Amino acid sequence: MILPTAMIVGPQKAGTSWIYAYLQWRDDVNVAKGVKETFFFDKYYHKGIHWYAKHFEGEADLPCILEVGPTYFENPKAGDRILDDLGDIPIICTLRDPAKRTFSLYLHRVRYGQIKGGFREAVENREVIDGSFYHQLILSWKALFSSVNVLFLEDLVRDREAYVRQLCQFLGIAYVPVPDHLKGKSFEAAVAPNYYVAAAADKAGNILRSLRLYPIIEMAKKAGLKGMIFGKPGAKTNSQVPTLSAEDRAWLIENYFKEDVQKLEKMTGRELSDWLK
Repeated sequence: MILPTAMIVGPQKAGTSWIYAYLQWRDDVNVAKGVKETFFFDKYYHKGIHWYAKHFEGEADLPCILEVGPTYFENPKAGDRILDDLGDIPIICTLRDPAKRTFSLYLHRVRYGQIKGGFREAVENREVIDGSFYHQLILSWKALFSSVNVLFLEDLVRDREAYVRQLCQFLGIAYVPVPDHLKGKSFEAAVAPNYYVAAAADKAGNILRSLRLYPIIEMAKKAGLKGMIFGKPGAKTNSQVPTLSAEDRAWLIENYFKEDVQKLEKMTGRELSDWLK
């Protein structure tokens, strides 16, 4: 079997889609075929390691084999499962201002029909916030793996080349400059035209993923169905995409993130005062 030799565990909405696009573009990295995330170590572990290994077939001699799995970061079982099945591999965590990440995840889950209520309700119900407690979660990964590395989305925004150099160093692969098509690329939020249609389509997509029918999902994307169902980022119709209010940001920092960010500063040696403003 061909299995990952490194793992990028997220959390979600902290730059993992851009990282996947960059690594997929390279010809010396084996990433999951046909899909960014397999969801194996959280949703589909019952399908067995052979189901998972099929995502990486064909390129065993490349210097790096990995999955970008951002939903693993806060999953209480994922770390133990990865260690059991893949061994003590390098782990990369991608962090972002926790208030912005939490709100971005909220928008994402609303777009896909996974949440219907308001933002504060989603936070209080623990639907979008658990992956934003970086310090305590990184401690849990460090308790399992000997090499746990941290990247910051703010560095990607500031200097893509420096960010990629650090990524390549963590993965033990040669630095390759960022291609032109990724130099200005970002992944924006969108609003689904109809919550119920989006929710039904999201459930259908999960069924297709569980069966590894990724080509059908890709065909739907190419046909423009994703934009029609879930909304198209950057479209004029998305002028109603909500933004994080100053009041909600202050509420998050004071009630949820202040202590965790301060501890993360000490752990990483990174000055993070902007995250507390």
